[in-house]
Amino acid sequence: MLTVGRVPADHLSMGRGVIGMCALFGSVVGGYVPVLLWHASSLGVQSLLFGAVGAVAGVLVGARISEP
Repeated sequence: MLTVGRVPADHLSMGRGVIGMCALFGSVVGGYVPVLLWHASSLGVQSLLFGAVGAVAGVLVGARISEP
């Protein structure tokens, strides 16, 4: 046996990496929503606003996922 104590996998925290990945994914998806819905520019104000909202939503989802 290589480990001294046994720790269940469900009790390990995932940390800030998961929150960062969720924020990145949320900002990319949120920034692309106006492009799909009303054919706005990828660098327009709507895409930047939706990207920011998506990033905030990603942080909230990532924090929810990573809490023990």
